[in-house]
Amino acid sequence: MYMNTRVLEHLLSIPALSVLSFMDDERKRVGITDMPETDHDNYWYLPGNIPVCLVAHVDTVRDEYKWRGKKKKGKYVFDPIDLVFERGIYKNKSGILGADDRAGCYVLWYYMLQGENKPHVLFTNHEESGGQGVKAFLREYDNMLKMSDIRLFIEIDRRGVSEYVTYNTIPNEVHKYVKSFGFHEGMGSFSDIMYLTQDTGIPSVNLSAGYYNEHSSREMLCVDELRLTVERIDLMLSDPIDQRYPVVERSRSMSSSSYWDNDSWDEQVGYMTTLGRLVCMKCGEKITDEDTDPVYDILYEDEVYDSDYCEECGDPLLPLTFEGGLTDDDDKEETSGIELLTKRIHPVAV
Repeated sequence: MYMNTRVLEHLLSIPALSVLSFMDDERKRVGITDMPETDHDNYWYLPGNIPVCLVAHVDTVRDEYKWRGKKKKGKYVFDPIDLVFERGIYKNKSGILGADDRAGCYVLWYYMLQGENKPHVLFTNHEESGGQGVKAFLREYDNMLKMSDIRLFIEIDRRGVSEYVTYNTIPNEVHKYVKSFGFHEGMGSFSDIMYLTQDTGIPSVNLSAGYYNEHSSREMLCVDELRLTVERIDLMLSDPIDQRYPVVERSRSMSSSSYWDNDSWDEQVGYMTTLGRLVCMKCGEKITDEDTDPVYDILYEDEVYDSDYCEECGDPLLPLTFEGGLTDDDDKEETSGIELLTKRIHPVAV
């Protein structure tokens, strides 16, 4: 499969709302007469005739949270995008790459242009701040989705290669179908397709997009791994799942190991308030503020407060959970964030 690196690099370089505008321009350029459903901010949906809906989110940590922003006279000044492509891997020398989820946006662009037979495509915004974009879409179009021919939502918003994750309890038939194309089930925490399944009862899966170290200045995108996912989606679209298998239990799946999937959300927020820290992914600076709940801020606020990016270097301050609990070594002042990351700690949202 040919990868249009010009378009991929363009998508990696532009702001979130510009992605929506670009898709509309591309739709017109190739003569697609179907009109998208969009509010020009939260979502952009174009129907297809294959009973699968592909999903990606246009926002990135880089532009959603202003984590890379540095205040100057009350305004944010952003680092430029300085793309580097070496040995099949993209990086941004100036910070966060944004392949989460511009890699997925590229996949949807590719299928949107596939002539007469193509899947439904849904671009959402504000996934990184709790899925506000998909919620806005569902407020307007949940009944339309329930009445549509869509049998499966497929999001391309997962790190790594050949994995799929779910956020709801989906039927075994769907698991067998996805695995038959070479994917194996992994463990995830959140993506906004969770709300699509909760609201409509239509199963959903999230596929690997070939990126790694998301939400950090070490983020990278492996083009060959993204290409492999596209090739497998080709096969899935040529042989779609035979029917819509209804999701009876629509709550969060308990197969994930992350705190997102706990029955008691309030208990887990309390746990993170007690054991959580904000750690700079670049310089290792640790921020511990008893008056701030970083999990709440990141999930529910449209903008993150000043304390959520490192004032030393401007890189993300991510909340971290401790697998197995804290130890005396974890509490030593000389332990840096980077050292912690190499031990038992992982970012909350994966």
